[in-house]
Amino acid sequence: MKQYVITFVMLVVAFCMQAQELKKGDEMPKFELTSSVYGDIKSTDLKGKVVLINLFATWCGPCKMIAPVTAELAEKYEANMKFTSLNTTGARRVAISQKVLGLPVMAIYKGGEKVEELVKEECTAEAIEAMIQKYV
Repeated sequence: MKQYVITFVMLVVAFCMQAQELKKGDEMPKFELTSSVYGDIKSTDLKGKVVLINLFATWCGPCKMIAPVTAELAEKYEANMKFTSLNTTGARRVAISQKVLGLPVMAIYKGGEKVEELVKEECTAEAIEAMIQKYV
C-alpha cells in the first residue's frame, strides 16, 4: 500500500511540474471552446483582440452569482472586446496551467497575452467593469 501511495505522489508531482505557470505578459494558451452563450471560439481567432475569459465551475456559488453580470457586460462591450467562459471542471489542464487556485477568475488577454485578472472575492460587478474599461 505504501508503495502505491508513493507512486501516486510521484505522478502528481510530475504532472504539476509539467504545467507551466502563466504570468502577466505570457502568451495565451491555445484552446478551442464551444459555448452555448458565446458560440465557438478558438484562441487563433482572438489574436490581436482583447478577450475576457470567465473561468468558473458549475459547483461554484460565487461563479453562479457573477455569471449574469458577465453576460450583461458581454452585451454592453461586445463591439470592443470578445467574451468567453471556461468551465474549469472540464478543463483541468488549462486551470492548472493558469494556476487557478480559487474561483471565479476573470482574466483579460490582449494580443494573446494575459494583462490582468481578478480572482475570487475581487470579482465584483464594479471591479470587472472597471477592469474592462481599461482595455476598451
